[in-house]
Formats: sequence, C-alpha cells, structure tokens
Amino acid sequence: MNTPGPPYGAPDPSAEPQAWGQQPPGGWGGPAGGAQQGWPQAQQTWHQPPQNPGRGRQPGPGQPHRNPGPDWHPGPQQQPAAGGRTRRIVIIAAIVVVVAAVGVLGFWKPGFLATRVFDQAALQDGVTQVLTRDYGHEVSDVRCADGITVAAGTSFTCEATVDGERVTVPIMITSDDGHYQVGRV
Repeated sequence: MNTPGPPYGAPDPSAEPQAWGQQPPGGWGGPAGGAQQGWPQAQQTWHQPPQNPGRGRQPGPGQPHRNPGPDWHPGPQQQPAAGGRTRRIVIIAAIVVVVAAVGVLGFWKPGFLATRVFDQAALQDGVTQVLTRDYGHEVSDVRCADGITVAAGTSFTCEATVDGERVTVPIMITSDDGHYQVGRV
C-alpha cells in the first residue's frame, strides 16, 4: 500500500528549504546532481551593449545631470489611455447637450426649426364668419393661399364672392399666436 505524499502543490518535506526566488539544486525539474541525462548543459550569458561615456546612464549620487547628447532622441510620446477616453466621453456628452438644446429651442413655441402656418380650411372658414356675422355680407367661395406663415405685423389677401361680386379681402396678422383682422370690403 502506498503512503500518501504531500498534497498537490505543497513543498516536499524531505527537501531542504529554499530561499524565495532561488533555483532548486539541479535546476527547475532537473535531477539534484546537475544536467539531465541526454541533454547538453546550456549556460545563459548576458551581453551588455557598449555605452558611450556620459550617454544613456543616470548620474550617480553627487554627479551633475548631463545632457544626453545631440544624437539622443526621445521615443514617441503617448497619451495615457484613461485621459483619451475621458476626453472622448466629455466631447460626446457636450455634443448630446448641444443637440438637445437645439432641438428643444428649435421646436419650442415654435422656434427657428418649426414655422407656424395657417390651416387653409380654418382660415377660409374664419374669414367667411367675420364677413358674414360682423359685416353682414352674403359670402361664398372664400379662397386663401395655402402655407401662409403666422408672423405678427404681416398681411395677405384672400379672394371671396361677397354680395355676388368677386373681391379681394385684406387680412392683417395681429399676433404670433395666429390672431388676425379681416379688412372691410
């Protein structure tokens, strides 16, 4: 019967304790004596590039800082990722606010995007009523242009048959709310 060994991942109790970060005897995964059988032993060598005196080194304590020299060029400058993202969010938010403001102000009471025009049928009925009730005329076949813009102080004309005669009826717009005055004929 096998005796259970240490749990998976636990250190081997029979091995000598190692300092943190040191390679175990024989290397990682190798036998305690050195190189694995059948594998050549490789030696890692580090090459340090040659340095010009005074260039590419940090000044030591008590040494003055030296200019890196005329042939030294800094690498490309990069913006931090978080700063670019924040800037993009701020720009998008500003655009949304501007579009919302233009939309609200452009259509509110009507603004510069929505112009108010008279309803042609309602305008013709209104002119007929004023000429009939207020002025006591017999009126028929009132015709006003379509798409007349509501703007206080402007005037336009409609054509009507009044007391059997075809006449031009002057109309004056008195407010931006669509109130108007029908002139006498």
